[in-house]
Amino acid sequence: RGPPVPVPGVGRAGPGGATAQVPPSTHVSYALFFSLMTPFGALLGVIISSVLNANFVSLFAAACQAIGSGTFIYISLLELLPHELDGEFVGKKMGFTLLGFLLMAGVAVYI
Repeated sequence: RGPPVPVPGVGRAGPGGATAQVPPSTHVSYALFFSLMTPFGALLGVIISSVLNANFVSLFAAACQAIGSGTFIYISLLELLPHELDGEFVGKKMGFTLLGFLLMAGVAVYI
């Protein structure tokens, strides 16, 4: 196997990265598409809750929250945390990270 082949538009963001080769109109269209997803999701939720019965709506809401929570945990643990724990003060960083997770879990349990 050889080295990985770079894919246009995928990779490091910033100066010299793959995004430097993307025209500004593409960035604007992606930003517009992304910004319209929240109102679209809210509208979809209203439609689903008005059409279906209350038991299924609460189950659907719980499933959406579970998917969102799982996505947040995946991104924070596998994408962000390894980069933050590089370098100095790894023990302190890990301790404060665990403290933050415990505080948020406590808030979720008691509220």
